[in-house]
Amino acid sequence: MLLRKEFTVHENGFYFLYVTDSIRVETPHHIPTSLPYGWEYEITVEDKLYYIKSIRMPILKYSKLDSDEAAYFQESTVTNHLDDIISASKELLHTLEKEFNYVGTH
Repeated sequence: MLLRKEFTVHENGFYFLYVTDSIRVETPHHIPTSLPYGWEYEITVEDKLYYIKSIRMPILKYSKLDSDEAAYFQESTVTNHLDDIISASKELLHTLEKEFNYVGTH
């Protein structure tokens, strides 16, 4: 369940935070808005047990992962809380499209 979502634009780029009852997904504060569409964003995922993992997040890959059963299964074997990460990815993609007119396909 989504508890908090934050998206902030500043002079050096943007910051994204997505908190559920299971995990906290956060970008560094220095991601420039001028990155090419589809670029990988680094996120930090922290769960309730304070297990922290940094992921280079190819935003288009994760936003479409749930539509490819084989790829989803493979990724789920190495990534905890995958459904929350997919949701965060979709939310970030939607926000980037809305705020910066990035054009993508869902």
